[in-house]
Amino acid sequence: MQKQIAAQLRVSRWKMTGNKLIIDVADPTAPAKHAEYQVEFVGSNEMRWTFNYADNPGVPNVTKAKQMQTTYTRL
Repeated sequence: MQKQIAAQLRVSRWKMTGNKLIIDVADPTAPAKHAEYQVEFVGSNEMRWTFNYADNPGVPNVTKAKQMQTTYTRL
């Protein structure tokens, strides 16, 4: 799944509006064409992306999760 997402992101456009990251995928085979994440910076070494499925109704949700959070930490 990660390889598929990485390939689709190569043909994507993104923008930040406030603390919202908006990604639009141009690949017609992508399961999701539009996604929005809330971005939070914690201190100087951490960034959190929160994806709420309720805010992104076009995104497949096979696990029925309410949200997904990804944390990036600078080492």
